Amino acid sequence: MVVKGLITNVSTDAELKALTGMLNNEIVYHSGASSVFMYYQNDRQTDLLDVVPNLGAGVWKKERIKALTLEEYKAARYVEIDERTGELILQGFSYGGKVFSLSQNAQINILGLNQTRNDPALTYPIIYNTIDDLDNYSIVSPEELHTMYLTALGTKKAVVDSGSNLKEAIRTAASEAEVEQIIDNR
Repeated sequence: MVVKGLITNVSTDAELKALTGMLNNEIVYHSGASSVFMYYQNDRQTDLLDVVPNLGAGVWKKERIKALTLEEYKAARYVEIDERTGELILQGFSYGGKVFSLSQNAQINILGLNQTRNDPALTYPIIYNTIDDLDNYSIVSPEELHTMYLTALGTKKAVVDSGSNLKEAIRTAASEAEVEQIIDNR
């Protein structure tokens, strides 16, 4: 069996995490014939006659190789898409020429501010820090706060929707080859 190294099949951190971070360090590989296999990490690296080299990141026991079913392969791809979606959300959103966080905490903060934007107790301007905390933005009115909130919401929705579209394409794929052709190039 010809085994390609993981790195040659991975182009994003999400793919790498999805393929290496699932089910107790099981790792998904493709054979030269485009079959999908799952390798279990070998903690005992003493019996080198029993292992398949993986191009530098450890070794795996040959007898523990099992072929993934189409549904298992789809499940691994769903995880990959979820990881990439999370990465994209964490890149934040742009508003007023600056980039702001979309972390879970930041989403809660901007939602709370938006819900109370017309409360007389909320005074303007509101100073809102950028994602890297190296700069900030001055929100001067309830209308501007709402526009900023809608921009954050729209950015997150676009990322989530794009992931859902990819998952739907994978769900409807009838073969491993069709699943493999669905590329998350977001």
